[in-house]
Amino acid sequence: IISAQYVSKSQVEYAGVFGATYDSTKLWVLPQPKVGVEIDVILGGGSRHFLPRTLASANAIIRDAAGNAITKTTGGTDTVKMAGRRADNIDLIATAKNRGYTYVNSRDALKNLDVTQFTASNNNKLLGLFNADHVNYEQDRQLDAPWEPTLAEMTEIAIKVLQAKSPKGFFLMVEGGRIDHLEHANAGGVTFSSDTTKLVLEYDRESRSPDLLYAKTGALVPRRTGIYGSDYLIKEVMAFDYAIEKGRALLSDRSSATLIFSTSDHECGGTAIVGLHDEDDAQKNGTKVRTYAKTPTQDTTFGVNNPRPVGLTPGAKWFPDYEMYDFQGYKWPRPVSATGRRIVVSYGSNPLANGNGTNVGATPGNHTPQDIFVGADDNLGGSFASRVTGQGLLDNTDLTPIMKDFLGLTTFQLWTPKLAILNTTTDQNYCRFGYTTIKVTVRNDDAYTAENLEINVPLPANTAFNSAQASVGSYSSYCAGNVLCQKWVIPSLAVGASAELSLRVFALANSGNMTTTATILTENTAANGGKVTINIPHSANCGGNNLIVGASNVSDLKAFPNPTNDKLNIEMDSKWEGKGTLNIYDSKGSVILSKPVDLFKGFNSFNLETSKWINGNYYLIIQGNDWASEVQTIVKM
Repeated sequence: IISAQYVSKSQVEYAGVFGATYDSTKLWVLPQPKVGVEIDVILGGGSRHFLPRTLASANAIIRDAAGNAITKTTGGTDTVKMAGRRADNIDLIATAKNRGYTYVNSRDALKNLDVTQFTASNNNKLLGLFNADHVNYEQDRQLDAPWEPTLAEMTEIAIKVLQAKSPKGFFLMVEGGRIDHLEHANAGGVTFSSDTTKLVLEYDRESRSPDLLYAKTGALVPRRTGIYGSDYLIKEVMAFDYAIEKGRALLSDRSSATLIFSTSDHECGGTAIVGLHDEDDAQKNGTKVRTYAKTPTQDTTFGVNNPRPVGLTPGAKWFPDYEMYDFQGYKWPRPVSATGRRIVVSYGSNPLANGNGTNVGATPGNHTPQDIFVGADDNLGGSFASRVTGQGLLDNTDLTPIMKDFLGLTTFQLWTPKLAILNTTTDQNYCRFGYTTIKVTVRNDDAYTAENLEINVPLPANTAFNSAQASVGSYSSYCAGNVLCQKWVIPSLAVGASAELSLRVFALANSGNMTTTATILTENTAANGGKVTINIPHSANCGGNNLIVGASNVSDLKAFPNPTNDKLNIEMDSKWEGKGTLNIYDSKGSVILSKPVDLFKGFNSFNLETSKWINGNYYLIIQGNDWASEVQTIVKM
């Protein structure tokens, strides 16, 4: 499913991958962040998720730049193929080709790729799949699959294609994922016994491929002569380092801005470098592992205070005894001999020490809660990298704002839905001291569910907020921090669905239009720009400036002292006996107090506590079912 989403930019394309077999209840829909977004470069392993399980596909044959099938041995006939695992037998690589992807599956084809075919004005994209499963460990790649590209070579070509495709800039994610796999496998510290089902702990021995630790059955593959678990980890980390080098090459181009992060999602295995393999068993304890607990000794020729010898010569006893060799244009380390001093890797987390048992399979090494490294660099004087480098302990969420600022993003809304906003108000006019209802409707005209919609519906001038009802979502006059926002939030709106907001306000004016403009804050493609203006004129038949129906039943309304500090006395004459409501509105039109009062014919009085009110202007109104008093302005000091 995920691989089908990679090569689809719309729901139509996504469903088209599966044709008549598409079932939205099982295959879901294309995730909204992916809608309208094309991935320009996809390189790595995992072709089994793209190729059919039982149908033959020419895309499964690994070919060089000239289109010739690659064989496992030079001049041999054993063609290298990648097996598919798609139970639906869909050839997703063929689909990708039809959608503009150039497909390569070998190092030779990748390195000889004609990058000029990728431009900002065409739809050409790149798909490179070099292994049915994960790409090989660098150590195994050199021994068994030299036709696979290195991580650095994939990074280099990806950068070139993206530079050609996106002159305004690009985002590239490069993962050295096999480092994690080595630590899970505890390569160098754990292997399995001769029956291939039980794990055993060992200090430092020649290794089988760490991937075999996940195999529960099958023939026991011999150990590789002269290759230890540490060789796997060292080469895998170096392969990632070479990839970083390709990215860092962009920093020298001062005509464009570049920001590079290097980090991981977690530590795994409690990996540590514990010392050197010591074939001479200098400690005479049989372990043949020399730790770094003591300072490495060296010949006085180099100076007793020199912490590092000039060269690895006899007398520099406890330094790694490696030489560099070239493979496909990159330098890699190896011990100078079978007995040469080599680095020993230890794992604090392994199945035999942490209680996971001895059975082969699953994940032998655990994720650990250790802090992880994060580094950064930029070619803008370190203005962005400095927010990481040297800052000590950071939360992982601290990185996102840095990327947001670097990219100049003002919103993370990647998908622009097609919405309609409509004025559906039925009230034709308003009266002073009367309630009026403003209705706004939002309709989802897009092919996908809209999520996290925000619509600003401010109160009209000279009105007070009474209540709001929304068929979907909720309306708030104030948001976090008691900030006036007057915002309608809709968590989700299905395709073709509508949502209505009914905003009830109390009119304080006796002339002019009651006017507000509702605006969709979420980016959208509404024909009217996502705005609708609502005008409700003042009625000429209100029965007087102060009335809803008939004359006001309250006269001679007084509030004192005014300005007030901590207490407010309210007095009035009432022509009516029964239940009324005393409402206090703030200067923004929101009700801060609404309390029922018993009114008696003649003189009435009430007391209010005002000490907790914020300094400013307030409005006091006494209301009945069909009448309201004059507004009294109160000043709190």
